Amino acid sequence: MSGKNLQRRRYIGLLRCSTHAQSDTSITDQRRVLEAYAKKQELVFVDEVVLGGVSGSLPGARDDIENLIKRKEQANDFEVLLVQDSSRLTRAGIKHAHHLEWILNAAGIVIVYTTGRNADGWVGDLETSFNAGVDQAHAKSISFGSARGSMSSILDGRSPYCRRPPYGIDRLYVMPNGEHVHVVRNLPDRRQLLLDPKTGKVLRELAANDAKGVPNHYIKQKQERIVLVPGDKQCVATAQRIYRRHYVDGLGTFRIAKELNEEGIPSPNGKKWNTHTIGQILRNPIYLGRGIANRYTAAVYNMRGDDGPVPRELDPSELCNRARPARITRPASEWRYQEHAELADLIERDVRAIAAERQEACLQSQADGHKPKPNRDRHRNSSFFLKGILHSKQGNEPMTGATTGKVGSKRRYYRVNRAFAIPDGDSIMRRMIPADQLEATILDAVRWALLALPDLRDRVEQRVRAELDVVAKDNAGLEELQEGRATIRKKLAMIIEQFNPEMQELVADEIGALKAQLHSVDQRIKAAESAIPTDDATIDRVVDETVTAIENLAGTLGDAPPATLRNLLSVFVTRLEVDLETRALELEIGLPNSLSASDTEMCFVGDLACKTSNETHRNASLTIAVCSFEWVHKGVLSNPDDCCRRSPLAA
Repeated sequence: MSGKNLQRRRYIGLLRCSTHAQSDTSITDQRRVLEAYAKKQELVFVDEVVLGGVSGSLPGARDDIENLIKRKEQANDFEVLLVQDSSRLTRAGIKHAHHLEWILNAAGIVIVYTTGRNADGWVGDLETSFNAGVDQAHAKSISFGSARGSMSSILDGRSPYCRRPPYGIDRLYVMPNGEHVHVVRNLPDRRQLLLDPKTGKVLRELAANDAKGVPNHYIKQKQERIVLVPGDKQCVATAQRIYRRHYVDGLGTFRIAKELNEEGIPSPNGKKWNTHTIGQILRNPIYLGRGIANRYTAAVYNMRGDDGPVPRELDPSELCNRARPARITRPASEWRYQEHAELADLIERDVRAIAAERQEACLQSQADGHKPKPNRDRHRNSSFFLKGILHSKQGNEPMTGATTGKVGSKRRYYRVNRAFAIPDGDSIMRRMIPADQLEATILDAVRWALLALPDLRDRVEQRVRAELDVVAKDNAGLEELQEGRATIRKKLAMIIEQFNPEMQELVADEIGALKAQLHSVDQRIKAAESAIPTDDATIDRVVDETVTAIENLAGTLGDAPPATLRNLLSVFVTRLEVDLETRALELEIGLPNSLSASDTEMCFVGDLACKTSNETHRNASLTIAVCSFEWVHKGVLSNPDDCCRRSPLAA
C-alpha cells in the first residue's frame, strides 16, 4: 500500500532493535519516524509493540506477530501494521518475510513501511524479496565482522577465550606498555567491582545491568588486554575444595553441593549450589591454567575460525522453534587453546595431576563434536508418558522419569528433577514414585471414566450443541456475506478491466484493499459453508460418532505408543497431582472444549501429531471425573492392582 489510501486507517506501530543497549536510542528514533509518517498520512494511532533486545534473525524468539493476528481476530481494532523499514520486521530471509506478509494479509492486516516502498501485486512481491535478501545479507555481514574481530582479539592475546570469567576468576586489564590498569570482579548480585591491581582496594563499584539500555558494567577499551587471574580468596578456596572433594575424596556433585549449601556458601549466582554448576567447575580446564576457545557455539550465521569466520547453516525448524539456536560442541580440530600462566597453580599440585587426567578424558569424549537435536523436548518418545502431566503437591513442581538400580534390576520412577540437582535438605522433595504402578493406575482410571461414565453421551451432546449454536450465529449472515463477495469481485474486475499502466500508482492501493477484503470474506464463507446442519438427526449422528471415538480411544489405551499416550492424556487429564509425603494421588478427567469425532481421533494419530508438554494446550474444561488414590503398601509393588484404591466418581 503506497500511502494514497491510508487516511483515517487505524494502526499499530512495530518497533524492534536487536540489543538492549540500543533500546534507549533506536526505539525512540523509530517511534519518532512512525509518528511523523502517521501524522502525514492521517493514520490513527491505536497501540505500539516494542521489541527491545530481540534479534530479527531468530523467528522463534518472537510472539509479536501471533499476538497481533489474535488481536485482529478478537478485537479488530486496527487495519495497519506500521514499521520503519523491512529490517525491523525480520532479518530471517526472503521466505520468512513472505511468510509474515502472507499470514498478516490473510488476517486483514496491511504492512506499511515508512520508507514509502509499499507496492502491491507482483511488483510488491519482488520488492519484498529484494529488501528481505538485503536485510539478511546485512545481518550476515554484521555476524561475519563480529566473528572475525572476536577471533582476531583471541589470537592476538587481547581477549581470553570466554567473555564472562568462570567462578573464582577475575579479569586484569593491561595497557600495551604493560601497565596494570585495574581488576574487574563480578559479584553474585550482578554488580562489578573495579579493584586496584596491587592493593586490591575497591576503586569503583558498578551497578548491575538494567533489563534494557546502556550497560552499567565496565566496557573494555580497544587498547586494553585482558588477563585472567585468581579472584576472591574465598571463591578460590571453594573451587579448590570442590576439586579436592571430588578428585581426591571421591565425592559426587550432589554431595559436594549439599555440603556447600549446608555451610551457607553462595554459588556463582548467589543462590544455592546445584549439581550442574559443580560439574561445570570440575570439567573446566581453566582451573588448571588452560582455556579453550571455539569449543562451543550458538552462532546463527558465522562461527569463529583461525582462517576467518566459518559459515553456519541452521535448519529452518531450529530457527522457528527455538528462542535461540542450540549450543553445539565443535570438533576438536576447531578448538583454540590458550595458556593462562597466572592460573596454572590455582589448584594444589596433588589434585591437579588427577584432575588433568580426568579432564583430558572428558575432552577426548567431546573431540568429535556434538549437535543436539533441534527438538526442544529430548524425551518426546520416552516411555515416561506422564512427564509434563504429573506434578508434585509440594510446590507444584513438574515430575519427570528416572531409571535407577543395578544393571539387570533397574526400576522406573517419577521424581522432581530439581530436588536432585539442588540439595537443600528437603528429603520429601527427593522421594520417588514407582512409574509402572502409577502409569497402570492412571490408564485404568482414565479408561474407567471414559467407558463407565453413565451420562457421557449427555455430556457430549451438551458440548456439541453449544458448539453448533455458535456456528449457527455465524451462518445467519451467510447470504449477506455471499452478496458482499459478489460486489467486491465486480469492483475488482472493473478496476482491472480499465487498468492503464499510467494509472498504476492510483489504483494499486484500491486493488490491494479489495483483495484483502475478498480474502477475509472468502474465509468466513468457507467456514460457514463447511459447518454441519443443526437438525436433531445430524446432532445425534455427531454425538454417536464422538462417543464411539472416545470409547475406542479408551479401549485401546494400552496399545498406544508412549508419545501418543502422552498427547492423549494431556487432552483428557486436567490435573494429576501426587503428594510426595503420603504418595496420595489426585486425578481430574475432563472433556476438551472442542469435541467432535475427528478432533478426538486426531489425539491418536501418532508421534507426528504430538507436541511437547510445554507446547500442548490443555483445554479440558468440563470435568467428568475426580479420582483420588492412596498408596496401600510401602515400597515398590509388583502388582499394580494392589497399589492404589480409587474413590467414588464425582461429577
